[in-house]
Amino acid sequence: MALSIKKVITENFAAFKMLWQFYEYDRSYYSKEDLELDGTFDIDEEFFLDIATGKEEGEAYLLYFNDMLCGFVFIEPTEIAGQEIPELADIFILPKYRGKGLAYLVLKQLMFKSPMAWHIAIYKDDKKARTFWQHAFKRLPFKSVDKIEPSEAEGFQEFIVEIR
Repeated sequence: MALSIKKVITENFAAFKMLWQFYEYDRSYYSKEDLELDGTFDIDEEFFLDIATGKEEGEAYLLYFNDMLCGFVFIEPTEIAGQEIPELADIFILPKYRGKGLAYLVLKQLMFKSPMAWHIAIYKDDKKARTFWQHAFKRLPFKSVDKIEPSEAEGFQEFIVEIR
């Protein structure tokens, strides 16, 4: 399986922006977001462009499977439970490429590079994400998975995971 991960920069930003629209569509069943009058979802395009150009903290990556664009991942710094740690904020795989283990490969390549803590926040109403993370917590070699109770963000389940 050939997965490659490429940082979002100005030159590939349009692809990231389009994938984010698909992401918003995919999650609209629980987010209840409406389309703008121009037929797109409201996204903070300026913020994401600042991420791509290094003006804001965070990292966005495009995902490719066998050289075909198949998704993205977004990581941002966060302070949670008194710790400044990275948050795997969003991960999106196009439906055609789901079920191939790509999200697990992404986690292994991005999260398991060094033994550090990560923040994971899952929308409570996102059944697909909850199922994915339940399996990931069991399947991947995390040192620990600690649920934050009560959650610091309303509408989320939050975890701090440590890498072995």
